[in-house]
Amino acid sequence: MTEDANETHVGAVLRDLGSRIRQTRLDRGLSVRDMVINHDYHDAQWRRFEKGASLTVPSLIRIAKALGTSLAILLDGVGEFSTTQVDSLKGRGKSNSSTTNAK
Repeated sequence: MTEDANETHVGAVLRDLGSRIRQTRLDRGLSVRDMVINHDYHDAQWRRFEKGASLTVPSLIRIAKALGTSLAILLDGVGEFSTTQVDSLKGRGKSNSSTTNAK
C-alpha cells in the first residue's frame, strides 16, 4: 500500500470509528451534554472524537467505559477491508509464478 493509500485508509478507519462512537452514544440515549457533564469531556473534544479525530489507546478505553461498552465491541469490524478491497489487494500481489507453475 502506498503512503497516500495508507493515509487514506487510516482516515477512513478513524471516520468509521467516529461514526461508531456517535452511534453507540445515540443507541444508549446519551447526548453530547451527558458525556460532558457525567464523564468530564469537553464538548469540542467529544465532537472531534465523533468526527474521526486521531485517538490514543487510553482515550479509546476511556470512551468505551464512558459509553458502557468494551473496547472490543467498540472496535469490532472497524477498519476491515471489504471483499472487493481484499480481492484487489490479492490481485496486486500475484506474480507470473502462476504461469510458471502450470507446467
